[in-house]
Amino acid sequence: MNETIFWNLIHQSQAESKVKPSAIFQILEEKLARLSGDEILHFDQILHERIRVGFRSNLLAAATIINAGVDLDELSDFEAFILMRGKEIWENALKNPDSLAEVDFEDDFICTEIWSVPEKAYEQATGQEDFEMVHFEYQPQNLIGSQDIWQDGKGKPDNDKLKVLLPKLYQKYFE
Repeated sequence: MNETIFWNLIHQSQAESKVKPSAIFQILEEKLARLSGDEILHFDQILHERIRVGFRSNLLAAATIINAGVDLDELSDFEAFILMRGKEIWENALKNPDSLAEVDFEDDFICTEIWSVPEKAYEQATGQEDFEMVHFEYQPQNLIGSQDIWQDGKGKPDNDKLKVLLPKLYQKYFE
């Protein structure tokens, strides 16, 4: 398993599901279940590493605009939602979260289902229920970047700062 295969699995699942999140997870799980236990564990590791890389203040600001409020605990779920939209959208969001204004989001912008997909696939592929014992242990980290760029002195979203930081998203969701 490498990043190319990781992204191919996501793109194939998207294409086969017609971009319906509920179907994406089932299709992805089925595709992963055809792989070895080690490949599934590596998929899980890549998934968590991508999310760790995206744990950024400016993505939290974007999530706050799109979801009308997201706390730090929900950021990983928001990132997973973006990641499931594909490599191009993911990479563009990392470079410039305002690029998400060009994406049509039809569903809830929080994606918790992805976290159970590797575990279910691993159990199907190996017949073992020891995923929690053998998978990559995600280590949360500090948020990359300061929240001061979009929050007021009390830690609340500052609309003026959000409008400057993410003008396209602000216009799409607030104006």
